[in-house]
Amino acid sequence: MNRSALVLILGFLVNAGSCNAVAQSLTEEQWQGDLEFLATSIRAQHPDPFHAVSEKAFQNRVDKLRKAISSLEDHEIVVEMASIVAMLQDGHTKIEGGFKFLSGLYPLRLYVFEDGIFVQSAPRGLRGAVGTRLVRLGDTHAEEAYERIAAATSHDNEMTLRNRVPDAMMIPEILHAQRITPNRDRARFVLADRTGREFVLDLVPVPFDDTLDWIETPIVNSVPLYLRRKSHNYWHEYLEDSQTLYVQYNRVRDAPDQTIREYFARLSRLVRELSLRRIVLDVRFNGGGNDYLNAPVDDWVKSSLPLVKGEFYVVIGRGTYSAAQKLVTRLERTTSVMLVGEPTGGRPNHFGDSIRSKLPHSDLTLAISSVYHKDAPGDDRQSIEPHRSAPSSSSDYFSGRDPAFDAILSHSEEANP
Repeated sequence: MNRSALVLILGFLVNAGSCNAVAQSLTEEQWQGDLEFLATSIRAQHPDPFHAVSEKAFQNRVDKLRKAISSLEDHEIVVEMASIVAMLQDGHTKIEGGFKFLSGLYPLRLYVFEDGIFVQSAPRGLRGAVGTRLVRLGDTHAEEAYERIAAATSHDNEMTLRNRVPDAMMIPEILHAQRITPNRDRARFVLADRTGREFVLDLVPVPFDDTLDWIETPIVNSVPLYLRRKSHNYWHEYLEDSQTLYVQYNRVRDAPDQTIREYFARLSRLVRELSLRRIVLDVRFNGGGNDYLNAPVDDWVKSSLPLVKGEFYVVIGRGTYSAAQKLVTRLERTTSVMLVGEPTGGRPNHFGDSIRSKLPHSDLTLAISSVYHKDAPGDDRQSIEPHRSAPSSSSDYFSGRDPAFDAILSHSEEANP
């Protein structure tokens, strides 16, 4: 499994148990020291720690945990500390690491579609689960389990939650801390197929470093365009039938073989050479990187707009975050591009540029935003909404349809009948 993708960025409200003896790898004094370090650091380093929560409410949660530490297990302390951080409603301020307190993952990958929470991918041995809807986790209904976790997940907005909570729902210690499942060594997943028939999977955690043969793509004969090369920083394809240049920009990071500047210079030449009707720039999976590298992308968009007579579409979504959010904010403000898809996972104005430090005893990493990016003065929106909404349902995904691309083609036909 991809260990780096499973950084603990979520926090949860833990109800302290009443047991007399609790297994802890750190002493109570050490946990108290880490808690004090966390609270002090947030106050001292965050540009505006109490923009979304009162200082009194923050301190009450710190005091509550301080009193409960002796009755909590390590993993409960970790998720409760993360919940305190999550109160700030800043997706860049979070607790990372904590793998030594975690046993692994349940081997499913979930996704929140418009019609429910579904198993998006699974190991080959659990192929039958792909495409099914999650009904219950143990005795807890799927939506309730999601809400319990989402209520204290580090986030900027609702779309950040949709992007992050499904991964957390696969971590045994988080489910246990939230009283969603009674055990940390197994969990019961109740799933429903397309006919509504329910069936049960009793799963045990798989260690983070285990390699599984995942079924990653929709159950169709060919992988749809937007899912073909998600692992590439950037790539493109010319669709001759529709005279469309499709460009997917997945990371604001230079690729090993070609920098962003070199790549978009190449695209500029291509746009001049081809007879194009439209351009599509897809940033729905772009979680950010280094915003200074976005300048050639801005320039390319602005120089290309006249060449396609304004038919320039930018696909956005829950994964559009951080440096990619900054790009979309600028494009919305300074160009006539049409935004298509879902709302972004970040705010037009947001905190970022996290500075990381180790908690002194647990070896957890505390990331704290150091800058408030005010890219859209006076704009208090929680996300950037698309001009043309194109949410995805489970039937869209598992049949290989891309509602965003379909919306682009239909808008183009309406605009140019």
